[in-house]
Amino acid sequence: MSPYMPKAFVAGEDKRFYEHHGVDWVRTIGVFVKPTNFGQGGSTITQQLIKNLTDENQVTFIRKFNEILQALNLERNYSKDEIIEAYLNTVYLSNGCYGVKTAAEKYFGKDIKDLNAAECASLAAITKAPSTYDPLNDPKANKKRQEYFLEAMYKEGSISKDEYESAKSYKLVFTNSKEYKGSKVKAKSTKKAQTVNSYYVDHVITSVIEDLQKNGYTYKKAKNMVYGGGLKIYTTLDLDMQAAAAESLKYLPDYYKDDYQLTQPQVALVAVDPTNGYIKAMIGGR
Repeated sequence: MSPYMPKAFVAGEDKRFYEHHGVDWVRTIGVFVKPTNFGQGGSTITQQLIKNLTDENQVTFIRKFNEILQALNLERNYSKDEIIEAYLNTVYLSNGCYGVKTAAEKYFGKDIKDLNAAECASLAAITKAPSTYDPLNDPKANKKRQEYFLEAMYKEGSISKDEYESAKSYKLVFTNSKEYKGSKVKAKSTKKAQTVNSYYVDHVITSVIEDLQKNGYTYKKAKNMVYGGGLKIYTTLDLDMQAAAAESLKYLPDYYKDDYQLTQPQVALVAVDPTNGYIKAMIGGR
């Protein structure tokens, strides 16, 4: 991804990310000393990742205590790079976008690796209040918050003064802007793929959601990851075989019973490669 992306989130969300061990005790103690701030700030990127993965975000002392223990444990078992990558792939950025890759395509029509500092800061700006700082709905609010992140990046030394000034004056072009000229992300799906694979895709989606739940995700989080998390799901589907199977259904005969009720014979089909068990085509009904 763009090198500016983790820099933007760290500078604006958790500037001591690379120094602490999962918990920023200075911020955490401040939250507990002032209960009015409880649930507002204090969470490190590691703690936010815990919330993203568990869906547990109740504002209670018990939940906060458990979150701290989980964050400390996470940092003992994973590197900082692994943690920030996981966080950036699960953070919610409005409009059904889970993860920065999906958000880059949604808001800028670009691949995540092609974003500049201004665009990365714009995405990072969404995190605090996704509906408030959604750039498609309120670009002015997003711009104001984006400048906060750019300033934080400059103060933390993540970008130079020239980069800061350039990013601050950069004209953000969102996918709903008049200046937008279309997506720069190369489409990988075809019209054929979208029209002939419904039964197969239904099976794959169900299987992936079940597998994610087996790996600790809640059903809600697993479903969100599948439909808006930017996942790439590779299958064994053969589009030509699937199209031929679908086409064959057109030639099934219809007939009338004695009471003149129309009857349409049903069919189910699974084509499997016997050498490896791969499903190549699937039909679940007429």
